[in-house]
Amino acid sequence: FAQSQNVTLIVIGFSRRSKFEELVKGSIINDIVHKSAPIQVLVAQGRFEPPVQDARRKKRLPRFHLNAVLLSALNVGVTTGCGLLLRSVFEVHDIVLLFVVPIVLTSLISGLWGGVLTSVFVVLCFNFFFIPPFYTLTVNDIRFLLTFGVLLFVGIVTSFLADIVKRQGEKAKQRENFIQALYEFSRKLLATHDFKMLLHSIVKHVSDLFQTETVLLLPSQGRLIVSMKSNSESLFDDH
Repeated sequence: FAQSQNVTLIVIGFSRRSKFEELVKGSIINDIVHKSAPIQVLVAQGRFEPPVQDARRKKRLPRFHLNAVLLSALNVGVTTGCGLLLRSVFEVHDIVLLFVVPIVLTSLISGLWGGVLTSVFVVLCFNFFFIPPFYTLTVNDIRFLLTFGVLLFVGIVTSFLADIVKRQGEKAKQRENFIQALYEFSRKLLATHDFKMLLHSIVKHVSDLFQTETVLLLPSQGRLIVSMKSNSESLFDDH
């Protein structure tokens, strides 16, 4: 978008992602720098002041983790029940394939950590219900340790790939909404003839596109004044 608009400088702030999040999800700053050439990118460091939205998000984190645990336990419980019903028909090496299903389902719904948690639950349940001696975590045959390791590895890799697919789908949906908003924006600009309505439409659509507060400044008597803003309660003024 910046290249199509002949932008020469992009100013961004430091990412709030941790080192581990950057390792798993990638660095936003690095992606912008690599994809924006030959546009110059300036990374500005400022004082971190968590907004109200972030505080609300932190309050929701425990609930999100609880939902992930409940969903993981439910999926593994249902799969374990199905495995117990089929234990007299199929071999234990066939039943282990069933436990890939809850890992994929939980990963698609709850993300990477939900899938990793499910992988741990799967190994414990498979050992407890299907490996003799039954209903204990004791392993008499050391060869099953390799099965547990492979099952855990496959579960983690599967949850990681499922999380990537989920995030790619979310990004595709965001791009679709962005393009749709741009189309509506251009259509309304062509249909608007009143100058004030035009300014209001610009501020509103820019605010909706980038999900942020927008202020429009216009020159007047040798200085810039606030002509229009998306939030009437904004503290941003002419001073």
